[in-house]
Amino acid sequence: MTNFKIDKPLILLIISSFILFSVISSHDSNKKYQYPEMNSEVYFDVYLPSYIPEGYSCHSMEIDDAFASLHFLNENENKLLFTQMPAKNFTLSIDNQNHKITEFKNGKYNGYHMHPLKSDVQTIVFWDENNFFEISGQITEEEIIKIANSLSLIYSP
Repeated sequence: MTNFKIDKPLILLIISSFILFSVISSHDSNKKYQYPEMNSEVYFDVYLPSYIPEGYSCHSMEIDDAFASLHFLNENENKLLFTQMPAKNFTLSIDNQNHKITEFKNGKYNGYHMHPLKSDVQTIVFWDENNFFEISGQITEEEIIKIANSLSLIYSP
């Protein structure tokens, strides 16, 4: 019978390799969301979230010369909606009876986060000088902010 002696440095190497592999694996799970191809002529810069919560997939996407609208569903049929419009075309109406309203600012956009008081639908609206965005869905406050902060340019005419 042979006895093996394992040194502390070898154990530390094995443990640190496991931790490093775990970090790399979890980083790969945060890949950017892949959208279907755009099938219509688009005449404006299209910004879409690169982050979509796990389990949601794009159910429909409509992009034309006036807006971009995407509907996502998860396996429980929970909806997540994203809309982009040119800033000159929007008016803002805020429901303060059924929501607690807080400001949303992330250095690039200004807007409002509507926290639901009577439902589970989060809504966030925000804009810059060229675009208006709205995201709403049955997701957590943390997730909706993460989506809003992940907007990136995916198409420019």
